[in-house]
Amino acid sequence: MTPPLAGGKRLLAAGVVGLVLSSCVVAVMVVVSLLPADSRHCGPFGCLGVFQQLVDIWDIGRWVAIVLAWPLLRAVGVRPAWLVALLAVPVLLVTWWVAGASRIDVQLALTFCGGLIAYPVAAWAAARVLRLR
Repeated sequence: MTPPLAGGKRLLAAGVVGLVLSSCVVAVMVVVSLLPADSRHCGPFGCLGVFQQLVDIWDIGRWVAIVLAWPLLRAVGVRPAWLVALLAVPVLLVTWWVAGASRIDVQLALTFCGGLIAYPVAAWAAARVLRLR
């Protein structure tokens, strides 16, 4: 069991966890896009099956990442991990909403960096709620 982190180290560790979670979802999307496409879903404009798979991975993967946040935050020493994971959800939802209404370059950046934004904000808020140093 790792000891709880204090101050800036807590925020840094939470940011790393958020970046790792987002990176894992993006990595799975990249791997799936590199797999050979099923020829029955391919036509003159590309393979629609691959695009649908990527959308499905994003839709499912982001929720899986939220569930995996608690054990990862706890493993790196962010305490209370459950509160940080819980407080990150509204920040992530707003980030995803903004990403959905943005241009594709902003959408990709927010998709990749959403966890990097949400988990440090949640760690800071949890520290304020519990009056941690």
